[in-house]
Amino acid sequence: MSLSVMEAFRENNGFLKSVAATTLFFFSFSFYSPTVFAVKDGVEKQKQIERVKQLDPTLDPMSQQMKLLTQQVSEKKDIVGNKLKENDGVLDHITRFLGLEETVSIAILQESLVEFEKQHNKTLEDFDKTRQYIQAKNLSPVIMQRHEAALTKINQELDQLKVNFALLESSQDLEQQQVVLSEIENQLSKHKLKRTFTPTDPDSLPWGAPDASKTRKPAKTPEELSRLTGISPFPQGTQLASNVITPDMLGQPGGPVAEDLAATIDAKLTDSIQAKAEELEFDPVKIYNWVRNTIEFIPSYGSIQGAEYTMQHGKGNAFDTASLLIALLRASNIPARYAYGTVDIPAEKAMNWVGGVDVPGAAQQLLGQGGIPNVAIVEGGQIRSIEMEHVWVEAWIDYLPSRGAKHEVGDHWIPMDASFKQYDHSAAMEIQGNIAFDPQALIEQSLQQTTINEAEGWLQNFDISTLSEGMDEYQAQIEAYIDSQVSGASGSDVLGVRQLIIYEPLSLAAGLPYTLVASTDSFSVLPSSLRHKFRYTLGTEYYGSENSRLITLEKSLPELAGKKLGLSFKPATADDEELLATYFPEPDPDTGEVDPSSM
Repeated sequence: MSLSVMEAFRENNGFLKSVAATTLFFFSFSFYSPTVFAVKDGVEKQKQIERVKQLDPTLDPMSQQMKLLTQQVSEKKDIVGNKLKENDGVLDHITRFLGLEETVSIAILQESLVEFEKQHNKTLEDFDKTRQYIQAKNLSPVIMQRHEAALTKINQELDQLKVNFALLESSQDLEQQQVVLSEIENQLSKHKLKRTFTPTDPDSLPWGAPDASKTRKPAKTPEELSRLTGISPFPQGTQLASNVITPDMLGQPGGPVAEDLAATIDAKLTDSIQAKAEELEFDPVKIYNWVRNTIEFIPSYGSIQGAEYTMQHGKGNAFDTASLLIALLRASNIPARYAYGTVDIPAEKAMNWVGGVDVPGAAQQLLGQGGIPNVAIVEGGQIRSIEMEHVWVEAWIDYLPSRGAKHEVGDHWIPMDASFKQYDHSAAMEIQGNIAFDPQALIEQSLQQTTINEAEGWLQNFDISTLSEGMDEYQAQIEAYIDSQVSGASGSDVLGVRQLIIYEPLSLAAGLPYTLVASTDSFSVLPSSLRHKFRYTLGTEYYGSENSRLITLEKSLPELAGKKLGLSFKPATADDEELLATYFPEPDPDTGEVDPSSM
């Protein structure tokens, strides 16, 4: 292009812009009418209403407003980003050239900022009350300095937010809006908007039974099992043992290692474990039979109680039962370890095992509620079996030739599953359907001569004798029915009972009582991923929400089983101690004790 042409273009640049602007105005008018903008505003306000309804009611108003503003800013930033990606046509290039690019409306954000400022002002009122309290108690200047520093911080945060909103309002194009929205989002995202404490109401604790519909399916291969649990999928090879294992035990390929006799978090070798092992004569067959015939199975997943607590209470899931069996074997100087995999159990046995349910789907529901990965195997339109992930034990047993009946020196790893068992389930008597009794008619008969004053909450002339005679007659009918069914019936005959089928073999089996689908390598210590845990955190507050964390305590449940937890602390400085003391009520002048309810 020649110089003269370029000069002519520059001279007519203003004219070209005018023509383009006029063209653009008429071209775009049909797309951007006042009606369109009104509809957009209405939709956005409706979204705002829905967001407010969904806010966490346990958050304080300031945190709620901050969370709402954070959500809106993030949404606006996404909208701006999408428009920038879309604006690539000729019309969009002309719009940017003329400086007429339409920015995204921030009206809803400005409304939220106004509400945020209102909540901020209420917070300032609380700060003022605290200042007056500090002055009235004549506390250390250090406490007042901390108070003023916190006040300065929240005011600076608001000032910075308002500066950013002013920049957002003055943005000329989408690129500027995106930059400022990102800055606001970064500022707001620094605040952790969640409750600063865990509810201690026993009716609403922050845990519960897993959702059976969300429990995953069992793994089908060693590699998948390893990925999901963290257990090695392959044998680790022969390892040398320490002197806690007798020399006779060494030299076997894949034989025991020192860890197979050691105490662990889940399998502690306590005094009571040692005593029980001695009572069972350190005999692997007797130990297996006792655990299998004593510990009731609970369908749940992961190590929860550990060996000691399971033995004390006579109940446990497969992990807890395996830990108890391992602890007793190791206390008897018999190397033992965990084995984990996916197994296939016939449907009727699984139904009996988990509680005596009538259909396979109910067994799956119970397994799923306990968090146990499981799936039904269907053949010919019927559920033939249930595949599930499971844990059992391997013990280094003197297997040949007595199959463990006479244990001296171990020679083979033998599988033992003391959690898998069968029960006799007797149903409760169907009393209600076999005895004619109408409680409502009896009550109405007793109330025939009764005067009732619901407003004042009293009644008179209630016929108690009619009610008593009716109940006596009902009891006599129940006793007669029970006696007609079973002479001298016990409570279990009436209510039904789940009774373990006792099995006491004289030797150990060489295999498992079900089909093995896939397994990992055996291991001496349960990995952390297979233990349930308790976590307690303590932190500072900021705007009523969590700020920096001071304490984080995490312990596995087997470590805590049977123990009580307590939290105590010592004030860091004399100033802190003085401040805390002002919040304690005065002791009762007569008893000298402090009433906890007055704190």
